[in-house]
Amino acid sequence: MRVSEISTTRVVEKARAKINLTLHVTGRREDGYHLLDSLVVFADYGDDLILSSASTTKLEIKGPFSKGLEAEDNNLILQAHRLLSQKLKRPVPPTHFELVKNLPVSSGIGGGSSDAAAALRGLIKLWQLDIDEVALGEIALTLGADVPVCLNSSTCQMKGIGELILPISHFTPLYIVLVNAGVKISTPLIFSQLNLLKGSSAFQALDPFENVQSQSQWITWLDNGRNDMQQAAMSQSDKIAQTLDAIDNTSNLLFSRMSGSGATCFGLYANKHDAQVACDRIKQDHGDWWTVASCIV
Repeated sequence: MRVSEISTTRVVEKARAKINLTLHVTGRREDGYHLLDSLVVFADYGDDLILSSASTTKLEIKGPFSKGLEAEDNNLILQAHRLLSQKLKRPVPPTHFELVKNLPVSSGIGGGSSDAAAALRGLIKLWQLDIDEVALGEIALTLGADVPVCLNSSTCQMKGIGELILPISHFTPLYIVLVNAGVKISTPLIFSQLNLLKGSSAFQALDPFENVQSQSQWITWLDNGRNDMQQAAMSQSDKIAQTLDAIDNTSNLLFSRMSGSGATCFGLYANKHDAQVACDRIKQDHGDWWTVASCIV
């Protein structure tokens, strides 16, 4: 697991943006959970979570996207603290969490899940907790389907309901531009629009990628994939099509798609310069949109 910064009394964790480059829905279990097959990457950009010792456990939220977020008991960060205590069967010491919210909320890039994963990593480091990977994974999945993949925040194939994580070490270096037009999309609503019966299979899984090596090969592979939630999300807001059009009109674009259940969309570029030029162009044309250029870590 990555360490952002460690001291004896303070830990800083980066909660990186999670991007689904592909998102295939392969079925639905009898318990209602949808089965996924997704190529997931992480941007070197995200929320910042600062953990420190305290007399009582408390969450403070600030930053450009803090408005509307409440530091209540059901917040995933505070839930992570409680679940870790339950799993260890002893109280994790009181902790002050300061969350700097740089990622838009309900935007398909795993902000809340990444925050929860950062809280788990930070608590283990701050208090030097001894917990095995299996137990940690169980806590993460209890917090949400995207939390396990956010624990390591590295390129991988995510399968099942989010519990099966297969690392990918040969993904090509790429740069990404993330764009959100200020739209919030309900993930449960998008899943419901797929109209999959419980116990049914659905769309095909990802194509094999073991022999995909070069940048051009990966782009071709991505082009053969899908986001099975994109059309449903686009029916909820015409801003998603507008966002994709803005990305598609940038120079030297390699590939574009919506991430997760939306509404954040992404463009992929061969180098940092091309990504930054594209980012600046979209900011110039759409100054009220959230637009960030980053590398994929």
